Amino acid sequence: MRSWTGALVAGGVALTVALVAAPRPDVSRELVELRALDARLAKMERQAGLLEESAREVRDRYWRDVEPIERALLRRARSPELAKAAAWALVREAEGRHLSPALLAAVLRVENPWLVPDTVSYAGAVGWMQVMPLHVTEGHPCGEDLTDGPTSVCYGADILRGYLGRALDDAIRAALLRYNGCVSTPGCEIYATKVVNLTENSE
Repeated sequence: MRSWTGALVAGGVALTVALVAAPRPDVSRELVELRALDARLAKMERQAGLLEESAREVRDRYWRDVEPIERALLRRARSPELAKAAAWALVREAEGRHLSPALLAAVLRVENPWLVPDTVSYAGAVGWMQVMPLHVTEGHPCGEDLTDGPTSVCYGADILRGYLGRALDDAIRAALLRYNGCVSTPGCEIYATKVVNLTENSE
C-alpha cells in the first residue's frame, strides 16, 4: 500500500515537473499576429465602407445631374449607350470649368443632336461639339481626336468657357454666337436662341 501511494505521489511530482519544464507556446507572438489580423480586417472594413459610399455618391450624381441630360439626348441619339456616355462627359467637363451642364448639353443638342462622332460640317467642324480642327494642339489635355465623343466635349467646354470668360447671363448669347462662328451671316443669331431655349427647358 505504501509503495503504491509513494509511486503515485512520485508520478504526480514527475508530471508536474514535466509540465513546468515543457516549452510554452510564444504567447506574445500570437498576440502580435492577432492584433495585426484585427488591423487588416478593420482596414478592409473601412475600404469596403469607402467603396460603398463612393458607389452611393456616383448613383446620387447620376440621378441628380446626368440622368436629366441623358433623357434629353435620348430623343435623337442613335443609341442609349451614346446618350449615357455623352451625358457623363457633358457633366464632367462642365463642372470642371464651372459651366452649366445644361448649357453645354444644349450646345451639343444644337450642334449634333444625333451624336454622330465623325460628322463633319461644310465648314470643317468635327464631332459631337462641332469643333474646328484649328483648336487641336499636340499634347492638349483633351486629346487630339475630335471624332472621339468625350474628347470633342472636352474641347467644346474649353472653347465655350474661353468665350464666356467671366460673362454675366446677358453675355451668354454673345459667347454662343462666337462658338458658332456667327459674325455677319444673316439669320445666324437664331443659333443662340435655340441653345438658350434648350437650356431653359432642361433645367
